[in-house]
Amino acid sequence: MTWFGTAFIVTCALVLASCVTADRWKSASDEASRISQECRAKRLSGELPNRAASVQCANDRMRQAWLKAGFPHMDLVDLALAFRAAIAKRIDAGELSEEEGQLKSAELNARINSEVQRRDALRRQVEALEYSTFLQGLALWQQSVQPAPQPFPPRTLITCSRIGNSIFCQ
Repeated sequence: MTWFGTAFIVTCALVLASCVTADRWKSASDEASRISQECRAKRLSGELPNRAASVQCANDRMRQAWLKAGFPHMDLVDLALAFRAAIAKRIDAGELSEEEGQLKSAELNARINSEVQRRDALRRQVEALEYSTFLQGLALWQQSVQPAPQPFPPRTLITCSRIGNSIFCQ
């Protein structure tokens, strides 16, 4: 297989892995949203007494959904979940309105999304550098396993003889 073929296969594997990862993260996001809505419905039905209890109902399971999906920025998930709990307590205590809590949550989500994008861009730069190094190593390896160039075969003498009107060469 040529270096190009090997590089192409590695590139395809990386692209497919990123697609699978994005699907897993979308599923985790959907699952976290479903869990949050389920606990909110329990609060609205009176099964849970307040917003803090609703957040407590959801946070551990939401974290598990992100963890199961292999999300690499669990510190940011932990930050978002702790922030949700603090906002819920403040709303329950009357220190914040529902709208103020939603605004603060939206601001944090924007910051978290920016941080995820920054980290992912940095990760892609590192991967590109590693991939470039891999290709350079592959090229060097291919050069090392190539057979040594063969010199031209020695010239063989062709002799011709004339016998009568015929010429014979060997």
